[in-house]
Amino acid sequence: MKCPAGGFALDLDSTVFCREGQQEGARKGFNPRRQGRNSHHPLLAVLAEAQFILHGWLRSGNTGAARGVVPFLQEALAFLPEGTWLRTVRADSGFFDGSFLDFLEARALPYVVVARMTTTLKRHCAGIQDWTVLDEHHASGEFTVKLFGWSKERRFVVVRERVRETKAAVGRILIDVPGYTFRVWVTNRSESSLALWRDYNGRAGVEQRIEELKHDLAADGFCLQPFFATESAFLAVLFTFNLLSLCLLYTSGSCSRRGTISLNWRLIQTPPFVRDYIFLHELMHLRQMNHSAGFWREVESVCPGYAVAEKWVKQHSALLK
Repeated sequence: MKCPAGGFALDLDSTVFCREGQQEGARKGFNPRRQGRNSHHPLLAVLAEAQFILHGWLRSGNTGAARGVVPFLQEALAFLPEGTWLRTVRADSGFFDGSFLDFLEARALPYVVVARMTTTLKRHCAGIQDWTVLDEHHASGEFTVKLFGWSKERRFVVVRERVRETKAAVGRILIDVPGYTFRVWVTNRSESSLALWRDYNGRAGVEQRIEELKHDLAADGFCLQPFFATESAFLAVLFTFNLLSLCLLYTSGSCSRRGTISLNWRLIQTPPFVRDYIFLHELMHLRQMNHSAGFWREVESVCPGYAVAEKWVKQHSALLK
């Protein structure tokens, strides 16, 4: 797995696996879809650019998002392949914790983490006077503050969005500042508010990885009575996911059984007739999820000259690695 020139973004997230019964570790906790039901609460660390799950823990359902995140991240960092490094760590408000930020700073890791809107942060957001206009609906500002129990003062970046009737605004509404919603991140990075906002939006990919784990590989469907057995099945699914991701890195594209088509970004370096063939190839997998003679007849029906493109791909496979 080749490291990007600028390094990887490491995205942290947790999810909920609903359970039926009294399996070990299945407890009542945060479960927005099926409140009051038992669940497990996995924690994941994903290398965004590679779509690769660096580490995963299966935890009891009554575990908070950030519970154990420091030892978890210590293990994850030890798994980083030699010659790779992190350009940033990104996480949502469930990981807004002073001790976690202390750990990241002690390891000299850049981070951007969604802030939990405490009373203090709401007051500081409402008090911002200098706003930088990003577009007709968004503006950014920032402030520094040391929160109660924290070891130091930290930088907070704020994006303010105008409330519109035509689009649901994202963020929290403040009573003292009607007509806007606010999103706040804490960071030790020095880039502009706009650059940080755009970079954090790239974290949406981790939620897609979780959906793929659940719907394509049934990660939440393997549940046995002993916790260690359920955990082993969970880790086996993560291993399978990574094998598929690595396979995609060295191939031109793939199509999942849910109909999700993934294309290797290096296809931009190929001739147009090759790109057309790869896309049509994957589209035909929506009809046949195999490489049978029938599948190739489907490909030929929409791309009569596919053999030339297929030969080009084989001859230039190094370009896609």
